[in-house]
Amino acid sequence: MLTQPAYLGYLGPEGTFSEEAAQRYVTEARLPLTLRGLATCREIVAGVTAGTLAAGVLPWENSLEGPVTPTLDLLFQAEGCTISAEVVIPVVHSLLVRLGTPWDEVEEVHSHPQALGQCRRFLETYLPGAAQVPAASTAAAARAVAAGDRPWAAIGPVWAAARYGLQPARIGIQDEPGNWTRFVILAG
Repeated sequence: MLTQPAYLGYLGPEGTFSEEAAQRYVTEARLPLTLRGLATCREIVAGVTAGTLAAGVLPWENSLEGPVTPTLDLLFQAEGCTISAEVVIPVVHSLLVRLGTPWDEVEEVHSHPQALGQCRRFLETYLPGAAQVPAASTAAAARAVAAGDRPWAAIGPVWAAARYGLQPARIGIQDEPGNWTRFVILAG
């Protein structure tokens, strides 16, 4: 049983697939953990190793893009930690824009590199002239698009649109409809 501190770290900010995996884990495992969004997976591993987090949620692999290599690299360095569970999340990506932005006039598409890769065919077909800009997370991309005034878009979960004042311009833009990501729960 996990004890104090009772925090479950996930790759934040709010609105990421990692947050969805963390919520699902807490609900299914019925654990009294408080979710804490962190800026990087490195911070999550460091928190679990140091004991400031009871556990952490890390993206492990995606059905389209394969292993999440930075996570694998971090886990090789995570002394005294074990993978205690896994959560598989279906991934449905949406093109999120500021209100009034025509999606076909988008100049830049921001998202996590995994999400950009998972939507490669859509981007090449419908937005071939748009620059692809990597972000720390899908939610960080949504937040950047919301804060800007240019015709930019973010790729992320549809429910992140409302959280950041955006609107979904296209839903289900991932290259494969059966897309999923496996997350692992790291415990100390």
